[in-house]
Parts: sequence; structure tokens; C-alpha cells
Amino acid sequence: MVRILIIFFVVLLVLLLSGGILLYLGYGLTERPPSLERVAGMSDTARVELFDDGSARIRAETKEDALAALGFLHAQEHGWTMSLYSRSARGRLSEWFGDDMLDLDRLVLRLGIARGAREAFASLDEQHRALLQAYSRGVNAAFGRRSARMRHEFVALEVEPDQWEPWHSLAVERLLAWMAAVRPSTDTLTAAGGDLADFFDADDLMRRWLHLHGFENGLAWTVRDSSGVRLFQRHVYGASALPLFQTVSLETSGDRPVIGATIVGSPFMPGGRSGSRSWAVLLSSSLTLQRARRDTTQVTPVYERLISADGEEHLIRVDRTETEMFFASPRAFFADTVSPHPRSDTLTAASPFSIDSVSAGDGQQGWVLRWSGFVQGSDAATWLDMTNGVEPSFNLFDGVGLELGVDGSTRVLGDPLVARSSDAGSLASNSAWAVYVADRFDSLLAGGTEAMLMADLEDDRRSAWAAHLAPSLVESAIAVPNQPAIVTETLAFLRNWDFAYDRASIAASIFDTWMTVYTDSLAHQPKPAAPDSAHIETLLHYELLVEAVERLAAEYGENLSQWRWEVIQPKQFYFPVFSADTLVSADISLLPKTRYAPIEIPGSGHPTTLFWGPSSIEAGLRSPARWEASISTADWEAFRVRSRSFGANRFFGRYVVSDRPVVTSPVGAPDLLNHTILLLPR
Repeated sequence: MVRILIIFFVVLLVLLLSGGILLYLGYGLTERPPSLERVAGMSDTARVELFDDGSARIRAETKEDALAALGFLHAQEHGWTMSLYSRSARGRLSEWFGDDMLDLDRLVLRLGIARGAREAFASLDEQHRALLQAYSRGVNAAFGRRSARMRHEFVALEVEPDQWEPWHSLAVERLLAWMAAVRPSTDTLTAAGGDLADFFDADDLMRRWLHLHGFENGLAWTVRDSSGVRLFQRHVYGASALPLFQTVSLETSGDRPVIGATIVGSPFMPGGRSGSRSWAVLLSSSLTLQRARRDTTQVTPVYERLISADGEEHLIRVDRTETEMFFASPRAFFADTVSPHPRSDTLTAASPFSIDSVSAGDGQQGWVLRWSGFVQGSDAATWLDMTNGVEPSFNLFDGVGLELGVDGSTRVLGDPLVARSSDAGSLASNSAWAVYVADRFDSLLAGGTEAMLMADLEDDRRSAWAAHLAPSLVESAIAVPNQPAIVTETLAFLRNWDFAYDRASIAASIFDTWMTVYTDSLAHQPKPAAPDSAHIETLLHYELLVEAVERLAAEYGENLSQWRWEVIQPKQFYFPVFSADTLVSADISLLPKTRYAPIEIPGSGHPTTLFWGPSSIEAGLRSPARWEASISTADWEAFRVRSRSFGANRFFGRYVVSDRPVVTSPVGAPDLLNHTILLLPR
């Protein structure tokens, strides 16, 4: 009996030790943040407080020390993310991930992101350069620690973070400016073909690689009632499970706190509050594409350096002016030119339609791409001065959004695609869908703001677009006789729909799929059916509805209870690199299926509702990731934030993700304080 007990306890001990070792290897590589660290160049001690909701507070004597502490915070908490952004922006992905990344490196070299960032940093005045240098010193202090270098992503890929240079933040800024530009339509690119299509194929791959897209769906609004004015802002940034923003409160001696969302990899704050004003700058930049003739002999080629995975160095030839990029017509190229013969170590970025090979004549016909990033270097000075109350003036970004003063004054920034303004409230967005959001916003305000809870706006899921289209289209389809039973059942759901994209709504799923089929088939949005619409139009609406029902039944079964909106349009989040493992040469085959597998939560909301949610009706990639914040003149000190994060590197972090709505919480709530780091001068 004693021997059996001994064997039992020995086996139990072995199992416990084995489990402990496995847990350490799986989740114990990343150390807890330090309690004390030294940072070069700091003038005094700074305090960094980390909170359970992912926000942080920094207390420092000077702004330079505060930005050094911010750099340390970013690198400590988001070192993998900012390293990935920096590598992507500098055209250095191939060195880490193999030659499959050469197309992405060529893309950013053609855009001149790294070159423009270096030039922009050199053109800044001494004060702004000093602030970026302070930020980079903080980053490098964190990257010098084992806890940053031993993040699971670095270990799995056998790489280490690069030394951070001050201009790297401007490279990240320019990369985001490109990602925030709205791409030309798929039809345009398909028709253009040639090098232009290849260029945007690489751009599409970059967006999928980083899962950064959909920035145009950002939204800001203000509402006024007897208690004051409230500013709400939403920044949509794609489908990345890694946050783009770090919420932080910066407190320096003698100044009021600056609170807001800093872009990971930079000290820039597109949404925040400082002193007597709060702002929401929605990230977007100007991009146009048009057919034109250009005298291509006036272009002076520029050469960029590209290093492949085996360490071999190539030259990348970039044919671009200071204001535009020209893509010659394939037909004109084959008719009028002879293929160039570059040096053996040169990869021609504009191949095969290299513009220096085109006969000048009266000009070459082709496509001209213009982007604000070709002309302007950086908005660094504007970002850094906004926190001091200086009037914003953007060049690289469009600078659209809203501003609120503590006195209740409001102002629309820039020239948003959709802007509404009245005594009751204002709304701004760059989304084409936002016109329907604005209609719903106006209808809610028309009912009076006194009895309205602010959550009624933030979480409103009713669609003015659906309310405009659905009734007449449904009645048109009902008029068709001899319907299958499943179609009759779907029409009953549609007829009793309140036009809300709630999680449990079945009608929302049916209508959205119907409208997706309609758009895919006819290449345009439907219009409300006229009461006396022709029989052929009625039949068309009905046939497209039948196709939508067949599509839903084929994928989800004929039990309509399985057609809930939360199932049909789930929100899927991806881990960059690990969700595109076919591009990575390293053996990480298990990671994309386990720890870094996509995370899915139930769908809710719609592009046409105040509560954001992606939909198949949109063109392009789905973008569920967002950062939201609100502030009221009635409670100016409380800056409330709502964002979702996923702890893949925490113990079983991906398996405890809640599907409940994210709770709005004030930044710096004392009961959420988790850890404190003291940063001392070195």
C-alpha cells in the first residue's frame, strides 16, 4: 500500500513538473514589466502606471521625459507591433521573413516611405527633433531589456527588435497615411491591368499582412443638451488583433494632463484632450488616380537598397516625381518601346513598363497616381504641437474630424466627405456609408436630446439605409405568387423587421445578403421599388432574394434560427504575420492554428448604423477593429475609452475572450491600477 502511494505521488509530481515546464515554455517567456529601469537622457525620474484595461498614465517633470517614458511604454507593451510596423515601413521585411516579402518591400520603396521619413526628420526644427529623439531613447531602453526581446513573437521567429531611430516614427506615420488612403475601385484596377494592377496587388497584400485597412469608416459626433456638449469619436483601423493605439495620460509638471490615443510606434495622438479642448482627427490621406499623358523623359530615377533573406543586396529603381507616380499603358508600351536592360544587380520597380524607356513624342498615355505622401514629409510638428493648444495644420494627413472646447464650442476640422452640423449636434466621417449614419443621427436629434442617453447614440443599431430600402423591396417581392415555403418565411421576418442590426436579428442577415447579391449581380445599389413598378423589376427583386436565401440555406442550413446576424457577420480579428504564414519562411506552422489563430466574436452593428460593424455589403476587407472615446463638458476630467484587446501571450489568453460588448471606462481609474514602473536617468 505504501509503495502504491509513493508511486502515485511520484507520478503526480512528474505530471505537475511537466505541466509547469510546458506552461513556462508556452507562456512564461515574456517577463513581467520591470519596476525600475534607467533611460539615457532623462532629466528626472518618471513614473509609468499600467492599468488592467490596457491604458497607462505617465508622470514626468518635462515633456521630453514624458515622451521618453512613452517610448519605453510602447516598446515594453507593444514591441512586436511597432517593430513589425517599422520593418514594413522601411522595406526590410525580406531580411526577417524571406524572399516572399520582396513585393511588399518593393511597394514601400516605390512609395518612398523611408526616404521621405528621413528627409522629414532632417527638416524638423530642433525642438521637434528633440522630442522624437527622447521618444526613441525610451524605446531603445525597453528594447535593451530581456523582457522586450523575449516576447513570444520574437522568439518564435528567431529575430530581435532593431535599434529605434527617431525617424522610424515618421516612417510608421507615413505607412499609416498610405494605409488610410482609400484605394481605387477594383473595376478601375482590373481595367488598367499591367504594372498598376501589380502595384495595387502588392498594396492589397500589405494590408492583409498588417490587417490595417478601413480607416475611412472612422466617425466623430457632438451632441448638445442642457448639461453640456459631448464629443464621441471612433477610429476604425482594420482587423488586427494587435491594438494600433495605446491609451495614455501624460502628466508633466505645471501642465494639465494630456489624455488620448497614441499611435503605437510614435508619440502622435489623433484623439485626445489637452487643457480646454478635445479633438478627434480621423486618419485619412488624399489619393487620386486618373488617366493622363506625361513627358516621361523628365523623370530622374532614384535607387533604393533592398536586402533579401540570404543577405544579397539589390538596387531598386524608382521612377517617380516629387508629386506623382506614372504607370504607362501596356498597349502603348509594347507598341512604342523596347525593353530596358538594367544592371544585373538592379530590380526595376516599374517593370515591365519602365518609364525611361518610353519614347517622348507628345507624351505617354497612362495612369497618374497622386498621394499627399509624395509631396509632404510629415505632420510630426502638428501632432506634437496639438497637445499645447496650437492650431492644427495637416499636410500628409487630411486632418478631418471634430473639435470640442470646454466652453461647449464645436468645430468641424478639415473637409470630411460627410459632415452635418446644427445647434443640436455635429457629425463628421469620410465613409460613403456615413450619409445614412448621418440621417439616423439627425432623426434621433430631431426627437430632442434632453431625454436621450448618450449610450442611445453610441450603441444605436438601427439603419436609415435599411429603413429607406427594405419596405418597398419587400412588398415588391411579396407580390410574386407561388413562393417556396422558406422564401415566404424569410419575407415574414423582413416584413416585421425594425431595421436594427442586433446580434439576434435574422431579418438583418436576410436583407444584407439580399443587398450583397443585388450589388454583385448588377454592380449598383438598389433603389426603393415604386408602387407601380414594372413586373420585370418586381421579378428581378424576387429572383435576387431567392438567390440570397439559397446562399444562406446552403451555408447555414434551412433552419432560419441559425441565420442570426451574429453568426452571418461575425467580427474576425487576425494576428499579423501569423495569419499570413504562407509568406513566412520560418517554420511556424502550428502557431497560426493555435495561439495566433484568428479570433471570432459575434457580429453586431453595420456600416450604416451609429454602432459600427462590418458587413459583406462593403467593398474590400472587413474592418471590425476600432478604438472609441467620449468626453463631456459636464465632466471634463473624465476621458472615457472603449476598445477591445486580445492577450494571446497571456496564459490561455485567447480562450478567455469575452463576446460581451466592451465596457466604457475612464482613463486612469484607481481601482484598475496593475503595475508601476519607475524610470530613472542614466
